[in-house]
Amino acid sequence: MPFESSGTSDNYYSESTGLSSESGRGGAFRGFAKIEIDRVLGRLDRLLAAKDYSAAEAHLKFWLGEAGAAGDRAARLTLLNELMGFYRRGGDGTAARQFAEAALEEYGSDNEFCGTVFFGTTCLNAATVFKAFGAPERALGLYERCMEIYRAQLEPDDVRFGGLYNNMGLALHELGRFSEAREAFEAAIRVQEDGGAATALDRAITYLNLCDLAVSIDAADGEGRDPVGISGSDPGYSVSDSTAEEIDRLIEKAYGLIIDPEVPRNPYYAFVCEKCAPVFGFYGYFLYKNELADAAKALDAQFGAK
Repeated sequence: MPFESSGTSDNYYSESTGLSSESGRGGAFRGFAKIEIDRVLGRLDRLLAAKDYSAAEAHLKFWLGEAGAAGDRAARLTLLNELMGFYRRGGDGTAARQFAEAALEEYGSDNEFCGTVFFGTTCLNAATVFKAFGAPERALGLYERCMEIYRAQLEPDDVRFGGLYNNMGLALHELGRFSEAREAFEAAIRVQEDGGAATALDRAITYLNLCDLAVSIDAADGEGRDPVGISGSDPGYSVSDSTAEEIDRLIEKAYGLIIDPEVPRNPYYAFVCEKCAPVFGFYGYFLYKNELADAAKALDAQFGAK
């Protein structure tokens, strides 16, 4: 159950198979903007927090049309990013791929955009779409294109590398390239360690991804092993004692980051709790699962009422 780390673009919600790092809410060209994109995105966030998805969809499509009519290329790319993420989270692969392909085709050879961090993040978001719908090899190519742009435009310790490394790790894991996946996950954690509470949830997600990777590595290393329960449970797969201990350590790290009192309790926090709770249950941490599920419900009720 891979988890993609989330970033600044689709800032609460993600596809059913994980949490994504999407930071395509770009400001690189706002000085020339014709659409008040901050207001558009603020309204979108409120609709998503209230889980009014039909209104959110209509809102995005309306403003995509307005951006096109106004000739606001930056706003249009921002909205294409939001739409690909919206449909990915909703499980609509056809629509998600449509908007991902549109963004790549329209902006991939545009000299004003194609070398920018804004477009690099668009590649990241599109890759997350292709990864979600069964094309990890194409996703990996887009992650690599994003990496080229980020390395050219960002400082090496920029936290945006964290989400990219995490998502690359997921694609590598799916492709069976386990050692490279571990390296990517560990790089994601290293680049975000100095971020404190601001990156705590993304680091927690990466630790959970490392749990899944540990299970895959263990399964590849040994066959016919008796199932070993994690923390007293029996999750129904075979792991060695050392792998069980590693998973326990990773789970505790993830949980500690999520419950950090310095982490803002906002709609994104609710989303992460909702998505991560079943993972804790899968590994036998049922009290953690229930605690996070309850926190998500309470925050959903709080923000949905606004």
